[in-house]
Amino acid sequence: MRQYLVSAPLSLYAGAVLALSAEQAARRVPALWPLDDGLYEVRQPVQFKAGEVIGFGGELPKHLASLLDPVAPDVPAPEAAAEAAPKPRAAHKQR
Repeated sequence: MRQYLVSAPLSLYAGAVLALSAEQAARRVPALWPLDDGLYEVRQPVQFKAGEVIGFGGELPKHLASLLDPVAPDVPAPEAAAEAAPKPRAAHKQR
């Protein structure tokens, strides 16, 4: 399940499967059906504020792409990223 940052107010409708924190789910209890370990199926429309992070199951519909920004699962430390980056090659000298 991919995590997304909500970038604008968002409404989701019945059938969507979401990964939510306990706090997020508690605010939306009447509209959700618990599935397993933090996963919920939307039964009635639910809304999310900009800045919330949600997990979305399945293929992200195109109409939601402008409202949800993918959250990187693991962001490496700057030193690790520098070590993993390809090294520049030395320029060949012209004869």
